[in-house]
Amino acid sequence: DHHSVQDQTGAFEMPFTISPNPASNEVFISKLPSDGRFEIVDLIGNVLQSGSLSAGTQSLNISNLTNGIYFVRVFLNGRVWAEKLLVQH
Repeated sequence: DHHSVQDQTGAFEMPFTISPNPASNEVFISKLPSDGRFEIVDLIGNVLQSGSLSAGTQSLNISNLTNGIYFVRVFLNGRVWAEKLLVQH
């Protein structure tokens, strides 16, 4: 159905913030409106970390990630947002 296709590709404002970016050991996902889950993936799509998120603010330990560019995917209420994350130790 056309509406759901548009929902998937539409430019939706992210309902949360990811900081700091670039990050070194820890990154915070703030202002989460509801519980959900996250994945940290590398540029070729390997899932390096995943887990659940609680509404509010959550910290993720990224000290095991090597320097580079990753994507943080956040799944909330049937939607997916992806935010680029630069890791610099």
